[in-house]
Amino acid sequence: MSYTVPNPDFYLQWHDEGHEHGAWNGAASAGFDPSHPLDQWTLAPGGSNYTFHFSTRQGTGHAYTVFATIADPAAGRVYGAKFAPATPNDCYLDEFTPRGSLTLTAGQLTSGDPKIQIRESPKQPPTCAMIWDGRSWAVAVGSGAPQPYTGEPVQLSPDERGACTVSLIDETASERAPSVCAVYYKDRVDAPGMNVGMVQSQTRISSSRPTPITITVPAGASDPWQCTLELFAERPSNHGELLLASS
Repeated sequence: MSYTVPNPDFYLQWHDEGHEHGAWNGAASAGFDPSHPLDQWTLAPGGSNYTFHFSTRQGTGHAYTVFATIADPAAGRVYGAKFAPATPNDCYLDEFTPRGSLTLTAGQLTSGDPKIQIRESPKQPPTCAMIWDGRSWAVAVGSGAPQPYTGEPVQLSPDERGACTVSLIDETASERAPSVCAVYYKDRVDAPGMNVGMVQSQTRISSSRPTPITITVPAGASDPWQCTLELFAERPSNHGELLLASS
């Protein structure tokens, strides 16, 4: 059975409970009953503007935030949506024209929603180290000693290549239970919508050794530019795909 995604609205739902745990479903309207697995849907042929509405279904007692991505490889872009516990259906990506197949993933943000904010600021070092111990962050800017993260943005200045480098240590990560660090930033032009931003990179952290993460300031970014590092654990079966039909 195959269904064509209507234009303009389409609803994407991530399931984190019940027999559909780890699955993406889609629907042509806000009524998710009945809904269909994502691989039964096809995008309409040709260039079409869509509004993708995101939501999540979690069981009671889930006190964590879900981080989901929708990747359009042909366009070279990845979009991220964040769902806090019991968040209504208010995450959406508006005025979006896919160029190819879309791959969706989802994961649990570690310990609720730990993040490090990074802000571009002149005359600051372009490097820093960040340590997550499972409860809190510590940050060392340049050659300084690690200090508890206060919640204020870390000030960094890009080097001559327009890049900053973060050495990230996740003391809870292992080969059997890796985490993923996403460089996530809001962009009203490239990612119009609510609770949705651009994902510049996703780096797998599989040991407690420092993992280098390069942050590049996008061309035409707002000044000062700011992003967050989101640390989350991927689900074992968290992938879905939407195909673009041929014209």
